[in-house]
Amino acid sequence: MTAANAKILIIDALGDVSLCAAKRLIPGGLSVLATGSPERARQLLAASRPELVLIDRAGPSDPLVWVEEIHRLGLAAQVIAVTEEPDFNEAMDWIAGGIFNVLSRPLDEDLLCRRIGEALESCRAFREIVDQADSRRPARDDESLNRSLADFYRGLSGCLEGPELKTYIMDRVKALSGAQRVELCLTGGLAGSSYCLETYTLTTGESRPEQDFSLPPAPVSGLETEKSRLGYELSADGLHLGEIYLYFDNEKDLRIRPPAVMAEIISAVSSALGAAGKYQKAVNLAARDPLTGLYNRRIFNEVLQREFYKAQRHNFNLSLLSIDLDHFKSVNDRHGHQTGDLVLKAVAGVISSVARGTDLPARLGGEEFAILLPHTSQEQALTVAGRLKNILAGDDFRLPAAVGGQTISQGVAGLEHFMIKSPEDMVYWADQALYLAKREGRDSIRAVTDLSMTPAVKDGAYAFQ
Repeated sequence: MTAANAKILIIDALGDVSLCAAKRLIPGGLSVLATGSPERARQLLAASRPELVLIDRAGPSDPLVWVEEIHRLGLAAQVIAVTEEPDFNEAMDWIAGGIFNVLSRPLDEDLLCRRIGEALESCRAFREIVDQADSRRPARDDESLNRSLADFYRGLSGCLEGPELKTYIMDRVKALSGAQRVELCLTGGLAGSSYCLETYTLTTGESRPEQDFSLPPAPVSGLETEKSRLGYELSADGLHLGEIYLYFDNEKDLRIRPPAVMAEIISAVSSALGAAGKYQKAVNLAARDPLTGLYNRRIFNEVLQREFYKAQRHNFNLSLLSIDLDHFKSVNDRHGHQTGDLVLKAVAGVISSVARGTDLPARLGGEEFAILLPHTSQEQALTVAGRLKNILAGDDFRLPAAVGGQTISQGVAGLEHFMIKSPEDMVYWADQALYLAKREGRDSIRAVTDLSMTPAVKDGAYAFQ
């Protein structure tokens, strides 16, 4: 199955989902079927066997009803639900029940298309896992086991994000194998590092780095001997991904599942981890600036839109730092673009270091950077800006000798300011504060509150001095 010949069924009471999808998807070669009738939708679901079902929550049907119908028909389709501003707990219940993703109105066409692409990739990964498992599967009469394995494969295909996939693998492998405990040991990008092993345990949810991959996990207290442990190598496309260890109460329990069944399970796990690694690499390439590794402008704009309206709705703080390197053009002119790239990467590293895990550091283009700071007041954002300025001025910040140092100008805007009513306003006023810092000599920080506002100079807008 490829995106070019995939089928999408839209169950759409209002018609806007169908219109949006048809406009963007049909020209790309996708087959789109749409209906507002639940009865007709069931007929189309059985007859066309689509890879993806888009459900408009404005209709009378609960999205989870369609997940059950898809499972009843034995389909591998993913489900995306579209709703008015979703309740968080309800959305989490839907996702836990098998919904691939939840989108809210008003529909963002670009976001819809990306989510559809991810769902189709998940469906493709599922079929690949099933095909590989089928090629190794012996004939079995145990229908209960067949159904359990089919559900396992379907679940694997829906977990392309690393943490979710790791938890799902450990939980389901534990249940399918009858193991008392499962440890999943991954290397490389799947573990979040290229130089160490990371071990995940089902019982605690903890992860710990092991410095030597050649050493197996330590024996677990309460288990009889090494004979009560099974270990399997995980690999895909010739690449070693790690190992999975299954611990049992006693040696007899090792034989709960025949070796052929365990080989089938491990093969599916390996394929899923391989697909997740490729997916994560593709996501990183699409989301990151290739030079600095910071998020790119597209991701910045997406997150800004989401975080702004979330903060506005729940009365949270939100601030933005707008950052520009001073006299950077002269660095390129005097020392060349290769040296300029070194400066950009060095400054980006400092920007990344001052950002918290919940912040979004981004390179917007050229020498322009930004940090989006959720749950942060303008005053707190000024503290972050000051810390960034001080690090760049400190002795520990090193650049090529010919360059010397590098200063930056920063503008700060907080959602609490009366002029900021939209994401675009936040960017605009952070930039205006940045321009003020530039005009007043550079290597400085200014906030939107430093701008002198005078009302309605032109076209009902505000001007600053």
